[in-house]
Amino acid sequence: MNGTIDAAILNGTIDAAILESLRPLGDAFLKELFQTYSGYAREQLELLRGALAAADGTAFCRRLHALRGASLGVGAAGVASACRTAEDALAFPRSIPRRRQLEAIESELGRALAALAEISGGLRP
Repeated sequence: MNGTIDAAILNGTIDAAILESLRPLGDAFLKELFQTYSGYAREQLELLRGALAAADGTAFCRRLHALRGASLGVGAAGVASACRTAEDALAFPRSIPRRRQLEAIESELGRALAALAEISGGLRP
């Protein structure tokens, strides 16, 4: 691994155990998986923004849960953790999504996508 990826693992952005469990699936599959996750995560982020703008806590929670599950599957631990924190904060009755929750997810997603792109770049086609 290189410094960027090592740093992503150390700061909790990426879960090394998940990455290692995915390696036997092969480089081509991993490239496709990371590319698919990137598109899906960006789509979920847009849906989260829409739910925030509409102050729709139910839709926001639904998107958080979907993004958290997908993130866990590819080893994007920081994104999954940020989603979980936001879900927990919205568990109280009449809670509405907050901008800071979305900002934390956006930040973690940026770090995760950069790390996964770097990992993908080191894989064989």
